Amino acid sequence: MTSTDLSRDAALALDAADVLAPLREQFELPPGLIYLDGNSLGVLPRATAARVQQVVRRRMGPGPDRQLERRRLDDAAATRGRQDRAPGRGRAG
Repeated sequence: MTSTDLSRDAALALDAADVLAPLREQFELPPGLIYLDGNSLGVLPRATAARVQQVVRRRMGPGPDRQLERRRLDDAAATRGRQDRAPGRGRAG
């Protein structure tokens, strides 16, 4: 039988040897928190909030007028697509 060393020194040695430890910095975790929740989507990656903001800004642009105009263009494009596929439209045959 093998015994497992459960001492603090053994745990610190394992932490020091962990090749994945540097990845912890990529996530929004309070200092000292040990995250063990297996029923979750996980903690927020640091890059996610910035990426979401970048996509929203590029998609919507600055100001409410640009947002409204973009919505109108999207709605018009969607309507055109539905009209082109409507029964009775297109070639006879």
